[in-house]
Amino acid sequence: MRRWLFQGWEYYPVGANMPNDESAHVSVKFRTMDADSSVSAPIATGALKFDLTNQYSENIVPGSVNFTMGGKTYFDRAGNLYYNLDVATGNATKAGTLNYQSGEVTLDAWTTGASAAVSVKSMLTSMDGHPVDEVTFRAPVAPLRTGSVQVLATRLAGGLVNVSANTSGDFVGVDVSGHVDYETGVVRLRFGAYVVAAGNETQVWYSAAGVGTDGKIFKPAPVFADTIRFNAVGFTYLPLDADILGLDPVRLPQDGKVSIFRPGGFAVLGHTASITATVSNGQVINCA
Repeated sequence: MRRWLFQGWEYYPVGANMPNDESAHVSVKFRTMDADSSVSAPIATGALKFDLTNQYSENIVPGSVNFTMGGKTYFDRAGNLYYNLDVATGNATKAGTLNYQSGEVTLDAWTTGASAAVSVKSMLTSMDGHPVDEVTFRAPVAPLRTGSVQVLATRLAGGLVNVSANTSGDFVGVDVSGHVDYETGVVRLRFGAYVVAAGNETQVWYSAAGVGTDGKIFKPAPVFADTIRFNAVGFTYLPLDADILGLDPVRLPQDGKVSIFRPGGFAVLGHTASITATVSNGQVINCA
């Protein structure tokens, strides 16, 4: 793209008649007789954007994109675009983001002055990318250590979900919320956030029945189901030895801890002490 930019002012005397009205507005057109000369000025630009799936509606499969532009080779990883890959360490330089649903690329780093032609080396699309906005699963080990659960996923719109549960078992993050039961290992998550319903009536996710009393509705931010993964620390216990315990441990909990007090149960407290055998009238005895 080429654009002519004019800057600066120079004054020349020209013949002109005063306007007949009271506007005092004079319009002058002119051109110089000198040879053409070029003038350049720096301009600030935003991110470079283009569509990898123009006129197509398929979702891009995460991890399948590789293209070149301006002498750089870009590839996707969890919704982000990188270049300058170090094959020994796996490190690379972040260059932008990729929306797997729309195919839109947003580049913040590219070679200035180079050709903007894009050459796609690899890209896989699918009609059934299995995006989900809610998930429930159970860890294979329970109970889980408090504060040890972390969930990661790749967003359909690009970007990585990385959220950890707090000590109460709640997940709180950008466009993600949920809860984990540390005793059972069951995790429930929703990807999205509540927004004001007014003004979103034309959105595909809008439903009048979903609007709450506060006037808000849940706006989903789907993730790819096959990219959801989690980290957690669970507890497991060795079998209890009947010979050491002196009883059959079949009905005991795995950790060997037995509840001796229950809510609503009866507890009897007693105290035994010795006093002198001979007492007299009016004598006070301390039984502590």
